[in-house]
Amino acid sequence: MPSNVSFQALEPLTPWLVGVAVILVVLAFRLYRRSGDPTETRAPHLLLGLRLVAIALVIAFLLEPVLSLFSERSVPARVALLLDGSLSMSIPFPEDEARSTSPDDPTRASRLADVLTGPDPLLDDLQRHGRLEVYRFGGRVTPLSDKDGALDLEPRDDRTDLSRALSEGVGARRRETGAVVLMSDGS
Repeated sequence: MPSNVSFQALEPLTPWLVGVAVILVVLAFRLYRRSGDPTETRAPHLLLGLRLVAIALVIAFLLEPVLSLFSERSVPARVALLLDGSLSMSIPFPEDEARSTSPDDPTRASRLADVLTGPDPLLDDLQRHGRLEVYRFGGRVTPLSDKDGALDLEPRDDRTDLSRALSEGVGARRRETGAVVLMSDGS
């Protein structure tokens, strides 16, 4: 059921349109003027009424009427979180970018996991903004479920296909998606 109904005319009521309407009404009355004949039937009155209705309809259609029905509903927005699962996420990423990498440094994937579920978890923040759906992408896109608080972020895809991630992660559900968060190393 519409919560708001609006009726408006696209064309303004201009003086020439008012003048034409007045002329047509006067002509309609003059054509069906009573002659005073007592045997007169009701037909002229009916024809006058029909002609006046026709004039009113023509004027109304010239004004280009528009009826708008608005309905509002509150549905929590969908938040699509797209996480890179390509092999490039297995490269060590040092805490201090000024020094060179070592095998003991955490990988990009483990740093991503820390951001998502660490001391100040991004997942909790995103869930406050809407219905969170998490996808892992690389060569293909797979939905991830947060089983026991652990997401499968193990890098295993040989490529990063951003266009597929966006088309399958958002795709046909674009209208209900309030935000897309894409987390990747860019390679």
